[in-house]
Amino acid sequence: MIPEVKRFEDLLTNYFEIDDLQATEIVIAAAVSHKVGWSEMLWLRIIGASGSGKTELLRTLSSQTFCMPMENITAGAIRRGYIVKKDDKTYEPTLLERLNGKLAITKEFATMLTKDVDAQKEIFGLLRSVYDGELTCDYGSEQGHLSQKTHFDWILGSTSYIDKIRSIEYLLGSRFIDIHWETPLNREYAVNKAINNNYSLDTIREALSRAMTDIYQLALTPVTPKLDYISEMADIGASLRSPVMRDNHNDIEDIPEIELGTRMGQSLSRIATGLKMIGVEDADLKPYLARIVFNSMTRIRTAVIKAWISGLTKQSEISARLGVNQGTVSRIVEDIKLLGWKDKWLDTLDGYHIKSGVQTQVMEGSKDDKN
Repeated sequence: MIPEVKRFEDLLTNYFEIDDLQATEIVIAAAVSHKVGWSEMLWLRIIGASGSGKTELLRTLSSQTFCMPMENITAGAIRRGYIVKKDDKTYEPTLLERLNGKLAITKEFATMLTKDVDAQKEIFGLLRSVYDGELTCDYGSEQGHLSQKTHFDWILGSTSYIDKIRSIEYLLGSRFIDIHWETPLNREYAVNKAINNNYSLDTIREALSRAMTDIYQLALTPVTPKLDYISEMADIGASLRSPVMRDNHNDIEDIPEIELGTRMGQSLSRIATGLKMIGVEDADLKPYLARIVFNSMTRIRTAVIKAWISGLTKQSEISARLGVNQGTVSRIVEDIKLLGWKDKWLDTLDGYHIKSGVQTQVMEGSKDDKN
């Protein structure tokens, strides 16, 4: 790891009780990869509990010159055409024009989560076109037919409530990859540390911002690693995040369309390059990428697969471990198999939890089954 990352992490953990340095390094990798100028966009979500430190991490990016804060988003703002100010007839750039070439930072996606289902569908539908680089709209006004081209990376933070709208997003074709931010293991200590912090937030944020600037400026020359497992990981992640629609009786309504892993493969490859830029060796990349694969699925599917990895095979055992009824586990297993599960995927995903300096859980609810 390059010294600038270590210095940033030392500052971050000195001011805040943050255990999840692996997620921190993934976010940093996504940010530094922006300087390369990729043909495809990278949209990364960091999902975690309120007050757990993820917002402060994203704040260090929002102040950077190559970034643009974007704290609210509406369908109207996305598709808005040109606007001419009435006073001096000057042209005001659209949202997509302002974002073009930037790394968008959304510290909290809560405003999006409060919108009704129809509004959410409209937004995610528009974002599909935006991700592909162009949005064409027709207006019943003097603006008429307008095509806007844009290209921007995006890192956004959210609480886990976003999981409730994932099915809508997946049906429209997900463009994001996800990281679940881990809450500090010692919750009471984290609270006490915040209470007893003797530095002003402005001082802390300024120091962290300068350290992030150093990382971005001094990151290594980008070299995309040739990893033979990325294609399989992308296939696993895209397949197992695909939605399976069930009716009110929990019966499967239809055979699902399984997502092809092209977009996820591009995102994993780009994260791998960013990790290389901050000094992670090829041999150490797999746990980071496997984590993204797991975190991009629903939590319950992830928990079942992690139970298989830890050696549990009976649904009754998995049910007892997860604290959910056996019928729920049975439906999740049915969904996973319907989405093309292959037993060899267990070998590909095993070892994901190994990372330097931080212990991670093997499955939801357990932190010491397999280290």
